[in-house]
Amino acid sequence: IDAKNKKFEIVAINNSSLQSDVEIVDGKGLYQEQLMQCFVELQSHSNDSLAVYYKFDWFDGDGFKLADQPWQYHKFFGNEHWQAVGTAPAPKGEKAKFMLRRRSTDDRENQ
Repeated sequence: IDAKNKKFEIVAINNSSLQSDVEIVDGKGLYQEQLMQCFVELQSHSNDSLAVYYKFDWFDGDGFKLADQPWQYHKFFGNEHWQAVGTAPAPKGEKAKFMLRRRSTDDRENQ
């Protein structure tokens, strides 16, 4: 997500099982009080509850990662439409990368 140039590129979910259950519908970025804020719309296609983790990585104008953000938990209920929201940790944030994955069986990976 590039708020400065108003660009959003959807990169395919590279887990075919997750991709059939959750769709990235849209994404938007804007500046709120000098901090980049991103919104990613997701749609569950599962009739069952689905536990996922997501995070935003933030980059400056030169492509350097600003800070390591922790994975956040979300539980989708059957066929839920939901919006993930993230805010850059510093005013230097110009681009964001949104990542989504299933809950890991290794709890250390879920932190």
